[in-house]
Amino acid sequence: MSREQEKIYQLRVKKLITYVLMPIFGILRIFVKKENIVLFIASNMYRYSGNTKYLYQYFNTHSNDKCYWITESKEVINHLKTLNYRYISNDNPFKKLFVILKSKVIYSSGTSFYDPFGLISNDKNIIKICTMHGTGPKLTIERSNDVKKTLKLISDINSYDFISLSTEYARDIIGFNQLVLPKSKIKILGTPKQDALLDEKYIQKKYNEKNIIKNIFGSKYKNQKIIYYTPTFRDYKSTLPLIDISEFNENDFNKFLTENNLLFLYSYHSMSNFNMGLKETDNIRFIDNNENHLFDNIELMTEIDLLVGDYSTLSTDFSILNKPQLFIIPDYKQINDTKGFAEDLRKMMPGKEISTYQELCINILKNINNVQSYLKEFNENISELSRKYIEDRKLTSCEKFLRFHNDIKKL
Repeated sequence: MSREQEKIYQLRVKKLITYVLMPIFGILRIFVKKENIVLFIASNMYRYSGNTKYLYQYFNTHSNDKCYWITESKEVINHLKTLNYRYISNDNPFKKLFVILKSKVIYSSGTSFYDPFGLISNDKNIIKICTMHGTGPKLTIERSNDVKKTLKLISDINSYDFISLSTEYARDIIGFNQLVLPKSKIKILGTPKQDALLDEKYIQKKYNEKNIIKNIFGSKYKNQKIIYYTPTFRDYKSTLPLIDISEFNENDFNKFLTENNLLFLYSYHSMSNFNMGLKETDNIRFIDNNENHLFDNIELMTEIDLLVGDYSTLSTDFSILNKPQLFIIPDYKQINDTKGFAEDLRKMMPGKEISTYQELCINILKNINNVQSYLKEFNENISELSRKYIEDRKLTSCEKFLRFHNDIKKL
């Protein structure tokens, strides 16, 4: 049986089980009373990061509701236990079932929400809210040759009761034009993970402590400046874009890092299809999201000095810190032709586009050693990105979410 056939078989089995269980769940709903229970989940069952993480943590300290994180990761479960936070998992499937049945709200960051056996989608008394993964000009519904696939994505995001976007501009460009959302579903509640990046005391503390960097590099860390490379997801198999730039050589790059007292980290989306990475050295380390379930890009951003990115909305998040960015986008035309952008990313990139190895080295040193020069060169782009995709901050995003949350519970 091929991998595709196996997927089809598993989907059919799941549909059959759902069909059998739905009447049972319907009967259970009659007897199970709703409580002030709120569910949270990351982009998958094994991650503890993103907007929902920051919202979950805020609700745990500022809300009177019972908050549960949905996970199957032992690492995440052990972490939540140390915080004395609630969670549900398949370790206790009956508890998980009844917590879901008793819940009133679920927060998810994906284009579709967690829905075991249709348990949540078939419960009209559970309010489904999407926080989105991030915010920026990348966000689109992909231009697939399979129209059914594109329509399913639009249908999935519209199955939420409410979707949070960061600004009125994002509402128009992303919400209306890309996601085809009705105005009634869109709420301007911001981006919870950005709250941490706007806390100057927290940022300075994290940068000084460098706990993540020390954990990764150990004794090799000796106050070097840190570069973090975050190539985003591609739905096609490819080489790591950094390796594809003209005249790039791993040994030369490692030597460059050593000679200039720099360390280099990189990670990528757990579903990425990169067929080649970099060799790990004293100066170069890879962070595997599939192995490190507690890894959080936002926390790492507070400790680094320069970000190398491409199409990810992490660029919007990092721009809040006013630190240098560089962009490696050799497949821009391919991405634009197959998936597209909500608007031309190149026009507002808060950093220089890198095409050759020589450019990479020159611009790393130029920007990492002279932040003010970088800010002077790209201040207009940073301001435009902020104006379009970063919300007004009279209240934090988490505060906005909690106020909205308390209001909808009264309905």
